[in-house]
Amino acid sequence: MAGKNILLVWPKTDKGFYNFSPLNEIFGQKGQFYPLSLITVAGAMGPDWNYTIIDEEVEDVRDTHEQWADFIFISSNILQRKSAERLVGYFKSFNKPIVIGGPLLPTLDHVFENDNVSKVIGEIESLCDNSEKTIARQLADDMRKGILRKIYRASGHPDLREISPPRYDLLSGGSYFNVSLQTSRGCHNNCEFCQMVALYGRHRRKSIDQVLHELNLLHASGEGKTVYIVDDNFMGNINQEKNRAEFIALLEAIRDWQKERDFPFDFFSQCSLEIADHDDIVELMAAIGVNIMFLGIETLNTKALASVRKNQNLEKDQVAKVRKLQRYGMGIIAGLILGFDEDDEEAVDGQIRFIRESNIPLSGMSVLQAPLGTRLYKRLFEAGRISRDKDAITKSFRTNVILRQHPKTFYSGYLKFIKTVYAPVEYFNRCFRWIDGWNDAYVLSGKKGSIPANLYFIRIVRSIVIQGLFSGYRFQYWTYMLRAIWKYHGNINRLALAFYLAYFYRVVHDISQKVELFTRTLPDEIIREWEAYFGQQR
Repeated sequence: MAGKNILLVWPKTDKGFYNFSPLNEIFGQKGQFYPLSLITVAGAMGPDWNYTIIDEEVEDVRDTHEQWADFIFISSNILQRKSAERLVGYFKSFNKPIVIGGPLLPTLDHVFENDNVSKVIGEIESLCDNSEKTIARQLADDMRKGILRKIYRASGHPDLREISPPRYDLLSGGSYFNVSLQTSRGCHNNCEFCQMVALYGRHRRKSIDQVLHELNLLHASGEGKTVYIVDDNFMGNINQEKNRAEFIALLEAIRDWQKERDFPFDFFSQCSLEIADHDDIVELMAAIGVNIMFLGIETLNTKALASVRKNQNLEKDQVAKVRKLQRYGMGIIAGLILGFDEDDEEAVDGQIRFIRESNIPLSGMSVLQAPLGTRLYKRLFEAGRISRDKDAITKSFRTNVILRQHPKTFYSGYLKFIKTVYAPVEYFNRCFRWIDGWNDAYVLSGKKGSIPANLYFIRIVRSIVIQGLFSGYRFQYWTYMLRAIWKYHGNINRLALAFYLAYFYRVVHDISQKVELFTRTLPDEIIREWEAYFGQQR
């Protein structure tokens, strides 16, 4: 019988747009979010195995880890591709079985073709290759026999009400400034560019008892943090009565759980913009402590939205909806996209106007992508507009789509957006406008989750040293901080939020510098590929 020690490894992430690591030095913790996929795998594999987790964002892999392990498990998304390849190269020299899974594999079906690894393609709780065993059970049986398959492929998607909870006990909560929770998988929408349905199927939930049990597990490791709800669409299809009732019941149960424990957490969730049409649900979300919400706005161009079937955003009152959510005390992070065929010279200016009018401090501006398995990929592949560089989708600020605009024109507009909305004065003034209109009546009572932590003395000192003494924007930083103290000294909640947004400028300043470097050194192959395609069309 083979050994029973499994080393679970989370690779370093390529520092692209959604990179919060510049906050690490201010917050004093190395990890941003729990590597939830690893502890989910451990839960699915069961208690018969011994586990050690290495999150490369927190600690490096060492020889002692390899010596202990009988099996190496690696989970990877597309931004971890380089690190995953490095880890496979490192571990295979020790002649230990390597199992790799995660969204990387169905996105890039050619990776690790020449490596002696076992691939898990799909959710580990799914049935394996149309058999009656789950992938986790089949994999465990094969590991005990010492003979692993080349590929373990999922058939369909699992019933989340029947899966085991993640092994939160394997992680050290003190290493992370956010913790993670999953209440559902999949999505009910049909956005042409989105990979979520291809990866995880239609939206389905865990039971309320499961969610509360997992909250208890998180609570055992500490409190006063933000719980990142990793669901791609936390709300689900609330326009359908049954799903709406289920979501309300879940929110009410979390609200009661929070009250019983004096509100140990607040929450960061991802929803569709249509959530703003449901006042009762938004009020419940505010009551449980959802104070950060990511919204996939994508674009204000209705023709572009219609072309990719983002029908839920077609109404033209996006700013009003964002403002409404802000009145419930929610900080909005907007997901925006440039690169639609319908984008014109006004596209960038329209996105900038939206950010200004809605007073959103942080917006993630992505380049349009067409992941494998999406309808957009199929359509553009048939048109010959998918890049020959199969790895383009894994590279920061790149895309696997041959965009309609010339690359120099496109990236000039992309840089204009970043440099405009993240100029220090522009950003800090936007923060003031949002805080001034923020309804802090919805701030949690009790321990209030993570908000008071922004006034911890050590965080303030670190911020002063890093941003106030040595940053290139230190003058604007001090102007903002002193003005914030003057404006909000009588309101601790507003002051704590203002300080957090000051800390967060370290993230957006880092983004701005990286985008500027990329556009200044725009790879020649992007231009050559564009000219080769559109030259043939003329």
